[in-house]
Parts: sequence; C-alpha cells; structure tokens
Amino acid sequence: MTTAKRARSGRTGGVWRASSSDSPQRPVRPGREPVQSRFPAALDSARSALMGTIRQSGTEPELVVRKLLRALKVHVQANARGLPGTPDMANRRRRLAIFVHGCFWHRHVGCSKATTPRHNRLHWLKKFRDNVRRDTRHVAELEQMGFRVIVVWECETREPERLVRRLRRELQIAP
Repeated sequence: MTTAKRARSGRTGGVWRASSSDSPQRPVRPGREPVQSRFPAALDSARSALMGTIRQSGTEPELVVRKLLRALKVHVQANARGLPGTPDMANRRRRLAIFVHGCFWHRHVGCSKATTPRHNRLHWLKKFRDNVRRDTRHVAELEQMGFRVIVVWECETREPERLVRRLRRELQIAP
C-alpha cells in the first residue's frame, strides 16, 4: 500500500492524505485543517488504538441476548439496517426492535459502569448527552412506526436468568 491510505467508508466524509512516517494519518475534511491535539502523539495513538478495539456489533452482551432470544424461540435479525438507529436485533414481522446498550456509552442511570472520565470532562459530557439524545430520538421514531422497543443494558446480561424473565415478560411469552 502507498503512503496515503484509501478513504474510509464514507462515514467520516474525510480523505486520507499522505504524511511522513513519524506522524499518524488522520482524516481531513476538504477545506479544513486537522485539529491539533493537546496531547503528545504517543498518547493520541495509544488512545486511538484502544478505541479501535471497541466493537460496535457482535459484542459479548449482544451475543448473550441473541442466545437467550434463540432459547425463547424469538427469531431476530442482527443489526437491522434501514430502521432508525439500526437496532442490534429486530423482527420486522413482530414489530420488535432490541437495543443492547453499553452502560458507559449510553449512560445507564444508577449503574456503576456509567462513569465520566476526569480527563477532558466537557468533551465526554457533551458526547454522552448527544448519545442519550440520539437514543431517545431513535426509540421515539421506532415507536411511531409501530415497533415495540426493548433496551437491554450491558450490566443486565451478567445475570441471564433475570434477563430471561424480563424478556419473557416484555415479549409476553409464557414460562
């Protein structure tokens, strides 16, 4: 591969520019200069590598919920594109959408995992607020379309027996 990497999948809208080997390559929007980080490049690249390991789909909590739904004989499609918010699981015929939210990213109220980092606190608070607003908007859009929306929190997947009881109740499945 050349020194300039290909453009990402259109999600960021940026293009990759060739750079020297000592600085990391970052997407740059046309007509904008890259924002300089307050942190040394070593910390930036370490943080980037750490964030790159966080999965967006097929996470352990999602797999636990899929397994429980399969045991309850509820068929779902994973990552239902085309629906608002791309639910982690959906059954269009049953008008069912299931989100499996991470307690940290989606701010599970009262959960010990919903902490706020001390470093760059204002950035994180804005990011979390935007996530919660987006989640609320997607749930409202799905409900307006006639979908029943279930939000399963990451911490709930640690107690599968309890989660099965909740899913049975919400899906109105006899024990």
